[in-house]
Amino acid sequence: MNPWFRMANHAALLMWDAQQVMALRLMRMAAGGPAASRELETMVGEKLISSEEAQVAGMAALAEGKSLPAIDEKVLRVHKKRVKANRRRLSKRKK
Repeated sequence: MNPWFRMANHAALLMWDAQQVMALRLMRMAAGGPAASRELETMVGEKLISSEEAQVAGMAALAEGKSLPAIDEKVLRVHKKRVKANRRRLSKRKK
């Protein structure tokens, strides 16, 4: 498979998952209360950490002489890990 097509496919799937996380977060924030405040603080902190991790992963891959599609895959992998964890956490049923 063409590496650019594969990267675009992974980015599109990540976008879909990110949209689901945004919807779950919006529902939690719309409910209000302490859970909404915690979610907002968690979201901002995670975004900063995720951006930093992705930048480090991209720079490390660039320093290793990886191709551009390989660099993109490493960066997307960082974001995918975060999005997947958030989707799992936010979609858990409360008892």
